[in-house]
Amino acid sequence: MDIVVVIAVIIALAYMQISVWTKSNIETKAGFYWSMFAMHYVITLVYMLYAFATRSDSFEYYDRSAEETDWFVFWESGTLFVRFLTWPFSHAMGASFISTMLIFSYFGFMACGYWYLAIKENIRYLPTVWSGMTWAEIVMLLPNIHFWSASIGKGAIMFFGIAIYAYGLSRFNKRIVYMVVGMFLTYMIRPHLTLVMAMGTGLGIMMAGKSLPWYLRLLLTLVAAGFAAYFFQGTIEFTGLEQNQLDRFLEHRTQELGKADSGVDISNYSLPMKLFTFWFRPLFVDAPGAFGYIVSFENLLYIYMLFIIVGKGFRSFAGWNGWYKSCLFIFILASIILAQVSGNLGIAMRQKAQLMPLFFIAFLKAQEYLYEREAVTPQQLEYA
Repeated sequence: MDIVVVIAVIIALAYMQISVWTKSNIETKAGFYWSMFAMHYVITLVYMLYAFATRSDSFEYYDRSAEETDWFVFWESGTLFVRFLTWPFSHAMGASFISTMLIFSYFGFMACGYWYLAIKENIRYLPTVWSGMTWAEIVMLLPNIHFWSASIGKGAIMFFGIAIYAYGLSRFNKRIVYMVVGMFLTYMIRPHLTLVMAMGTGLGIMMAGKSLPWYLRLLLTLVAAGFAAYFFQGTIEFTGLEQNQLDRFLEHRTQELGKADSGVDISNYSLPMKLFTFWFRPLFVDAPGAFGYIVSFENLLYIYMLFIIVGKGFRSFAGWNGWYKSCLFIFILASIILAQVSGNLGIAMRQKAQLMPLFFIAFLKAQEYLYEREAVTPQQLEYA
């Protein structure tokens, strides 16, 4: 019975949220949000089948939180914080495992909505590609980001935290609360990625060029540096190590993750090969099962996107504002960190999904440049 109630509440919340999104940006249409909602929950059902078949970590998060009577015993960075977020539903409300999965999946849908909203308010000048959709709509319907944000676990919360941070950063003078909440969520799940977000933001602002006055760039860079210093200390405390022990920690973490359920061990790869694997594998020949073959098609599309970014996007890089550059730097720095600690291909597939919208932003900016400056005339273009 609780499943029916949860589904009804989620649909009602989605209706209200979509109304807010469409009113805040008239260029976004309610119909597409509902298409994304349907896509997300269809994939959620697929993930549930996957979870029951593999006995995923979602069961551990649910069972441990449901058994505990003291909520704040879970108030700690890392895995425990996922149990902290699960506890109100699994224990306090007594929701079933499936209901709790549906609730966490809603965080993944919210993340997709905020990513799309941020994209649409910054990258508007795109042509229709297929069935009335521009690349902005197509990338937000790709399955991988929906699949790994559809369950109880770190994926949905990290995806949501990074999304609302990027959305807040898009109009930082009006959305500081979004940025703070996004930073908090990512810090409580993975402190080292929060450090990367602060560093990437600082680099993007420093290279913002004339899009921001010099004194504002200086102020924001100092703020970003302050956040980076704070989160760096928090990261050291989180790992329980001194600064000179970080290399040993990364080596240990790689070996630990390498024991997980994956097909290809990547722990001994060079950094360039780890990055290629993190971003673009599996590619058919090393696909771990039927799911890997599906992901391979999406990875081919990512390779195409990279060619567009390198071939066209970087030509206009000097003209990118601080938001575009910050998103790109966060993606690159976070990829380097996660590629180092992703012990196998399965872990890499899971973790890269949280970052891919940042990659999509660079691709869409390159597409905007390609179609606006080179490919077609303004008469052939239309606003999405």
